[in-house]
Formats: sequence, C-alpha cells, structure tokens
Amino acid sequence: MLNRLAAYCLLTSALLGPVPCRAEKALRGHTDNVYALAFSPDGKCLASGSGDGTLRLWDVASGKAQTIEAHDGSVYDLAFSRDGKTVATAGGDKLVRTWDAVTGKPRQVFRGHTKAVYCVAISPDGKALASGSDDNTVKLWDAAKAGATATLAGHVRVVYGVAFSPDGKLLASSSSDKSVRLWDVAARKERAVLNGHTSDVYRCAFSSDGKLLATASQDKTVRTWDVLKGRAKATLVGHGDPVYAVTFVGRETMVASASDDHTVRLWDGGAKVERGRYGGHADSAYAVATSEDGKRAASAGAGDNVVRVWDVGEVIHSKALPRRVRNRPALWRYLRHGSGRLCPRILRIGSSVRT
Repeated sequence: MLNRLAAYCLLTSALLGPVPCRAEKALRGHTDNVYALAFSPDGKCLASGSGDGTLRLWDVASGKAQTIEAHDGSVYDLAFSRDGKTVATAGGDKLVRTWDAVTGKPRQVFRGHTKAVYCVAISPDGKALASGSDDNTVKLWDAAKAGATATLAGHVRVVYGVAFSPDGKLLASSSSDKSVRLWDVAARKERAVLNGHTSDVYRCAFSSDGKLLATASQDKTVRTWDVLKGRAKATLVGHGDPVYAVTFVGRETMVASASDDHTVRLWDGGAKVERGRYGGHADSAYAVATSEDGKRAASAGAGDNVVRVWDVGEVIHSKALPRRVRNRPALWRYLRHGSGRLCPRILRIGSSVRT
C-alpha cells in the first residue's frame, strides 16, 4: 500500500505533470559535443569532457574554467576521486588518464585497451580505477602504478558504463550487448548478469547506499535494479528517444536521466513517477550529473555544446503541496485523511511505470 508521501508524488505528478526545473547558469567554451560531467564531492567544481578533446574544470560559483588538452580524440567519460583531488578521464585515443583536480597537471597514463575507452570510475578508496572499452573488456587498474591488475571478460560488445559500489566491493558494467554485469572486485569474478533491457545499455550508477543500481538504455527506458537480489526493481518509461546517461540525485532515491529527446528527467524511485524535467537543451542530452547535496544538477550534450547548471532542490526536497493541488478538494481530502485506496483513474495514469 502506498504511504502518504508516495501517494502525494503519484497524484501530483499525474495531475500536474513533472515540475519544470530552472536553469541557473550556462557554461560555454566547448567546441564539440559534451559527453561527460561530474561534480566534485564538495560541489564547488564541475568537470566536463567533450568531443573537442578537452577536460574543463569549472568553478561553479564564478563560471570560470580551466581547460586541459586531455586526449587525442574525444573525452567520453570522467570521474572524481572521493577526496576530490584527482580526476580520471577516458578517451577515444584508447587511453585512461588522471589529472590533479586543482592544478590540472597530468598524473598517470593507463595503457592497455586496444580500442576507444568509453567509461571510467575511481574506487571509493582511490586505490583502483575501472574502465570499459570498445574492445569489449573491463579493466581494473592500480591507481598509483598505472598498471592493469585484471581484465574482466564477459561482455561481447562495447562496454559503455562502469561504476563502483559505495563500499568498493562490487563493480557494475553496462554494454551494447544489452546486459549489465556485477563483478566481485576482490575475486575478479562475475557475480551476476542483469538482463531486461532490449537494446544497448549505456551508463550505470549505484545509489548512495549501494542497494540499487540504475541503468540507461537505447530502448528509451531507465531501469532500477535490486543489487542484492540481482533483479529488476522498476522500469521508468517516458523518454521518447534513447537514454544516454543516468545518476542518482544526492542521497535520495531520485534518479536523473538524460536523453536523445533533448530532456533530462527526474524520477522518484519510491513512487516510481517522473517528478521533474529540464528541457533547455537544443539537441540530444548526453550527460547528467548531480551534486552530493542534491541541490544542483548539470547536463549537456550535442548542438550548442553548452553545459547547463540547474536547480533541483525544489523538486527533491519540497514536501508542501503546490497551491493548485491544495485547491483540489478531493485530492486534499485524500491526502489529509487517506482512504487507503487509489481510484482506478489514478491507477491507469500510473500504469506507465512497470514493475
């Protein structure tokens, strides 16, 4: 049975639609598609990677950027270390590289992949990196020595996403072979294969407690997975085109997704409905990132190559009913007194979310 908060989310979303999110800043400088974004742990710096081969480190407050010529080819992904001192990048030149997040100076170069590297992640303790490539493999690296410690074979097509669990014990990988795989990092072995998407799976992300995994796919859906049970939890339907990126919002169960339909959407992981939407992109949205405090999101993609920073705090943290909803007597009575049931009409409206 839905509790009051879940009922509020479902009913208000059904009646009013997603809340429009407001843009705060437009960060200009990239000259090609922006493929990757990440906030530093303190939220003060935003890193972006582009088809122009550069890594840009933006001061969120001032909007000024430090530009680093990072790869001989596109920068497809990037990640901050947990202490915020290091940024790792994955490039079309088959390399993974690390950089000093403050000075922008290069640190290490990781060689071993035989084709373009599409994704990278840094372990929570900062001692290891993971990367995925067009060569169909996932590699684990020693962060200090820049040497490969393991090659995880299992995917049969391009690996587009990798993510460490918050405790560093698991690694998730997502691929154009339609599968998501969970790996035991210490044992270097595959623990589970998550099937359900019907086309390429692009990015993947763990929730802050490590219990959930979210994935984005060319099949136009976002899926959440129960990590412990190794099975799908929900399929979030709404995007009109492929979904390229996904992330959890702060420490919430809220999920943000970026799509070829030019929108970034915020989904409530508990009530399983779309709560917010940002539609300010001129073309495909390839990347989305959120600050750890859940107040800001950033997104970017193709077309104008602009990184947009926008406010999500109202959507995530607001628990007051919107004025228009307060004036709907039936809804207000339900939320105040609760019949314990949802009318068939609302159930039909909510049927676009499959579990």
